Amino acid sequence: MEILTVIAIILLLAALLLGVIFMARQYSLRAGCATNLRQLYVALKSYEEDYHKPPPDFVRGQSGRTIWHWDILSQYRPAIKPLLICPADPTEGKRTREDNQPKPYLASYALHYLNPLPLLHPDPRVVELRRWFYTLDPNNPEEVFITCEWHSQDTTRRLWGLFADGRIDWVKVRSCSLGNGRVAHYIRPVELTEEQCRLLFGL
Repeated sequence: MEILTVIAIILLLAALLLGVIFMARQYSLRAGCATNLRQLYVALKSYEEDYHKPPPDFVRGQSGRTIWHWDILSQYRPAIKPLLICPADPTEGKRTREDNQPKPYLASYALHYLNPLPLLHPDPRVVELRRWFYTLDPNNPEEVFITCEWHSQDTTRRLWGLFADGRIDWVKVRSCSLGNGRVAHYIRPVELTEEQCRLLFGL
């Protein structure tokens, strides 16, 4: 009986220890992610100051090659390239299509812009250029700048992200109906009406 009691105590202590180790690892990964978010924020603001606008969504040349925003930013600041991968991202910055084939995505993080618009470009080799408008209200600290999905068990409810005032915390993911049983998820400081949501998603 005493042996069983000792074994039970050992198992309980082991379970508690594993829980502590798991929590410590999660905290460490989030801390590393927070460092990345802050450095990316600084790089984006520096780009804005130098070019008086945020980086474009993408640039596509005559060859058909598309250069996306994070790649553009990493060419502007090569030192940030390693920061594009969250320490908690098991895909190392690569997404998976619905058919489970790997799809390079360059980064673990998502910028929060809206309304990509085609722009004219003076270089004839550039056949398409799109830019994003900030959704940010500079006077609202609840606006979200960058998010990372790798620290949440349910990415339709919350994400880990950087807010407009520079703090890093959990970000609430809101949802709205688009009709016909479709539900969309979005990140805004306030709830949108169904009409606003449909406009937001171009419907």
